[in-house]
Amino acid sequence: MILDASVLVKLVITEPGSERARDIVRSALSKGEAMACPDIALAEALNALWKQHALLGRISVDAFKGAVEDLLKLWGILHVRATEELAVLACKLALRVRLPIYDALYLALAEKAQDRLFTFDEKLEKAARSLGIQVLPP
Repeated sequence: MILDASVLVKLVITEPGSERARDIVRSALSKGEAMACPDIALAEALNALWKQHALLGRISVDAFKGAVEDLLKLWGILHVRATEELAVLACKLALRVRLPIYDALYLALAEKAQDRLFTFDEKLEKAARSLGIQVLPP
């Protein structure tokens, strides 16, 4: 299963969709299913957590620090793929579905790995479906 940054964030803080994300990941882990993401997912998730604290004030500084620690622990069990190995395919897909490269990296990994994409991003979900990539609905 390919996880995007929206899922990673929902796994480490509580927000709408967090329980669903945790249930799906818990189930996948119990079945021994591998989970992967492109390397950019860490920076995206960290930025989303920072935004939740610094810009939106939705989480305290302690919650932010705890979420970062939890995210880094989670990162250690993910199969992380380098942008470099996905770049050419991501560029092709980005042009085809008119999404930014950083989103197309998730599509490229899902296509390359022939795996499902788990996302809460509606534009990414729509683009994945248009490419025939199976998407786990939020």
